Amino acid sequence: MMNMSTRTKLFLSHFFTIMLIIVVIGGFFYKSATNDLMNSLQSRLLNSSALLAQSFDVSELNQLRHPSSEKKAVSAKNVRKIRELVETNSDIAFIYLMRLVEGHVYFIIDSDKEAPAFTGELYENPPAALIRGFDQPSVDDMINEDQWGSFLSGYAPIKGGKDKMLVGIDMRADQVHEKFVQLRKNALISCIAAIIIAFLLSHFLSRHFTHRMDRLMSLFSEVAQKPIYELIERDDGDELDRLSFAFDILAKHINEEQTRNEDLKQNLEEKLAAEIQQRLQLEEQLQQDQTHIKKNMLNQRAIMQIIKNEMKRHAEDQHPFNLALLRFKYIDGFDDELVIQVSTYLNTLVSESDVFARWDTKTLILMLPNMSENDVTDRIQQMQLYLESSDFFVDEKYIKLLFHVGINTYHEEKSLDETIRCLDMALNEARDSRGNSIVFWSGQALSS
Repeated sequence: MMNMSTRTKLFLSHFFTIMLIIVVIGGFFYKSATNDLMNSLQSRLLNSSALLAQSFDVSELNQLRHPSSEKKAVSAKNVRKIRELVETNSDIAFIYLMRLVEGHVYFIIDSDKEAPAFTGELYENPPAALIRGFDQPSVDDMINEDQWGSFLSGYAPIKGGKDKMLVGIDMRADQVHEKFVQLRKNALISCIAAIIIAFLLSHFLSRHFTHRMDRLMSLFSEVAQKPIYELIERDDGDELDRLSFAFDILAKHINEEQTRNEDLKQNLEEKLAAEIQQRLQLEEQLQQDQTHIKKNMLNQRAIMQIIKNEMKRHAEDQHPFNLALLRFKYIDGFDDELVIQVSTYLNTLVSESDVFARWDTKTLILMLPNMSENDVTDRIQQMQLYLESSDFFVDEKYIKLLFHVGINTYHEEKSLDETIRCLDMALNEARDSRGNSIVFWSGQALSS
């Protein structure tokens, strides 16, 4: 058996709830309306009969006791009077006067034109309300039937006669029924309108709730990034059941995503830690590449980078800088120890702006910025004299070293390679010369 949808359930529940309220409230008001209508008719008959009772002359009515009394003028007068009252009010069927004699009720006059009761005619089986009417105003509790038809009647006593007398007013039953029919028609129209409103309101409310459910399902699908309806069988309960199932799927998806994110986060942290470690190793390796492994001194590649940076600064502010190659006669197997000792002496001689590095196994290179050619020559000569006068401890003894120096000033018309070749040329000339141990190369750039 196919399950009823939530929308249908909501529609039926709202519809029948509203209809129940309408039936209860409508029934109450309908019952009140019918009671009010009956009370209104009874009150009208009661008041009309009481008022009409005061308009008759008792002395005239005392004369009307037998059928022969109808020939009297007072009879014709009173008959004409009550007939005129009937004609002026369409709701009234008959007006009549009665007399109570020894427990029997007799007609005095009757407004009926077709078959009127004659004076002194006995009225058999009178209702209780009529008997009460001889003493006080009264009205029928329900519609009564007699030989003249079905009526709702009101009665009022006529005081002052020899016998008890009353005036009665009959309202036809069809007139009463017509008023109740009209009331029922109005109630039926209201009921139909209420049913239509209940239908529309129930439809709107059920559609509103199910629309929000569909929207939640769409949001779940977006979050889960998959059509949830593909995972839910249409026979799996109603929309609420499917919504609950979709929520379970969403919660499971979120848990999976959180687990996946935690794993991803952990992997990223591990990769980041590994990358940081790798960067530290690279930085350490770069530092080692830029310095001599054994002497903790800048190597050739590092000093070349420094020279290139100085060339860029020179292109901007035109500050001169000089390069010098410092070579010493070394002893086989002790070149590293000698380099360490030479660099130790140089550290005490160079300024903060000067830079030196190891060029090869027996050669150091110096960069001296912001100095003229004469100044750099004097500076190098002072260094050379200081180093040649210093003692170096090699092979368990102190020795003196001879130093040869080649100097060249960088000019922007020369490339770096040309400047280095000129620097090598000046060093070789200083080494081959017997008289000069320092050569400043000031010639033009060498060709290939």
